[in-house]
Amino acid sequence: MKQKLPLDSHPVGSRRFDAAAMGWLAWIAAACFVIYQMAFQTSFASIQVRLEADLDLDSNDLGLISAAFFLSYAVVQIPAGLLLDRFRPASLLPAAAIATGLCGLILAFAEGSTLALISRLLMGAAAAFAFPGAAIVARARISPAYLALALGLTEGAIGSGAIIGQTGVTAVLSYMSWRWVIVVATLFSIPLAAFLWLALSRNCPTELNSPTHHSKKIPFSKALKVVLRRGHVWRMGLIYALLAGVVFGLGGLWNLPLQEAFGRSEAQAAELTSWMFLGLAIGCPLFGYVADRTGWGRGLLLAGCIGTSLILWPIIFVSTPWPWLLVVTCFLLLGFAVSSSALTFPLACSGVSPEFAGTTVAVVNCLGLLGAAVFLYLPGSILAIAGSQELNALQHSLSGYFIAAVLASCIALVVLVRAIRRTSKGLRVT
Repeated sequence: MKQKLPLDSHPVGSRRFDAAAMGWLAWIAAACFVIYQMAFQTSFASIQVRLEADLDLDSNDLGLISAAFFLSYAVVQIPAGLLLDRFRPASLLPAAAIATGLCGLILAFAEGSTLALISRLLMGAAAAFAFPGAAIVARARISPAYLALALGLTEGAIGSGAIIGQTGVTAVLSYMSWRWVIVVATLFSIPLAAFLWLALSRNCPTELNSPTHHSKKIPFSKALKVVLRRGHVWRMGLIYALLAGVVFGLGGLWNLPLQEAFGRSEAQAAELTSWMFLGLAIGCPLFGYVADRTGWGRGLLLAGCIGTSLILWPIIFVSTPWPWLLVVTCFLLLGFAVSSSALTFPLACSGVSPEFAGTTVAVVNCLGLLGAAVFLYLPGSILAIAGSQELNALQHSLSGYFIAAVLASCIALVVLVRAIRRTSKGLRVT
């Protein structure tokens, strides 16, 4: 007689499918936080003209306030990674999402540069949990065969958030003031926190909802030392810092004055920045997928760095008027080339134990955001010294972006050559 299966029994294949689906759902929730914080972060470029007039700021003030987000974001990255490795993402990520919105609300009521600066500093600190949190969820819940793809999609979420912060906010500003835009954005943190709590608390396995076995035994200081002693983590972090400086420096602030110096409007500048972030959103998962399938991560990273250098030169230095379609294509290709930076995260994690994944991602992201802060503030300082906002002065102040892309190409070449040599000797590649 055929035995009847219990109602709660499921075939092994079905359980594996359910686990995979719930893993991707958890990652989607974490990625939504990345999109949210990125939209908040890049919306500053859309409101900067109104903010400058309303708060009586100069270019140096704008650069400092914009860079403040990246500075605190970078500083808190490593503590955030350590905390996420040790404690429950289901508790930390919803709280961080609410805090990000509330800190942004301070900017809506700012009447001067001091409160605006404090708001951006606090917002960056709260948002620092978003990216390492998404990376930890991906590492814990998604098959290792798709890790580079998942991290690439997470980087792609950054591009999606930036498009919302640029094009979306620019469009909404036609109907409401910049202060009300921030108030509305703050309200979105409430359903986001609820989604994070539901997806991470109810659908995640025990190892994601509780402290990991290894992290419970290893002190914070020792975990950080283990990661910082890995040379390949530093190399990946430096490459990411240089490329992040390019994309966030242009997209976060300086593309608008550059395009206005070329004779284009504020709306056109926002559109070009959105095309760049669209290229980033498309390229990140594509680079990750190809790297997963071929194992050519280091070669793809080098190609992206070289491509960034080649495309960045005409965008900054060629003053001859171009057809609009050609300019759009250049910005789309720039975002696509820079998206190769997503590979720095799986490459950094490849030589580190899984229990240190959050700390490793945080270290690389910390270096990247420090680079972004430097490249946001530096052009404003150069322009303040030059005392000019003319095209020639802007091009000289932004020349550091091209130099950064060239340096990233050189480091990526060293990484690739080193990997080839170690492979030929039968040694482990890191």
